[in-house]
Amino acid sequence: MPVSMQATIIGGDRLKLWLTRAPREFQAGLFEATKAAVKLEGDQIRKDTPVLTGALQGSIGTKVKATADGAEGEVFSTSQYARFVDRGTRQHGRAQRMFERGAAETRPATKDIYRAAVGRVTSSFGNI
Repeated sequence: MPVSMQATIIGGDRLKLWLTRAPREFQAGLFEATKAAVKLEGDQIRKDTPVLTGALQGSIGTKVKATADGAEGEVFSTSQYARFVDRGTRQHGRAQRMFERGAAETRPATKDIYRAAVGRVTSSFGNI
């Protein structure tokens, strides 16, 4: 005797709609989260940068670009001697490690920024 079973997915249309929108929403969310995280890290690095004339501190910038997977961010310095101050030399003194410290100090907050961005997208399912 053959057995037959049928299942009905309640909200299947909503799920399909959300699944078509989710990749774009994730990408936009990741871009915004990356902008916020890079700004936070750049601010911390500027704060940790030694100041004599302010030129080195003023040379620290940030940029974010969209990628196929979401975004890519960068904190950089346009100063020719930033790497020597950061890594240390006889002429510039001991290593300041402001880029490394800035990244380490902002890591917990950066994780929270990304968790919140992903949470906004996943919770958007309820809005459809």
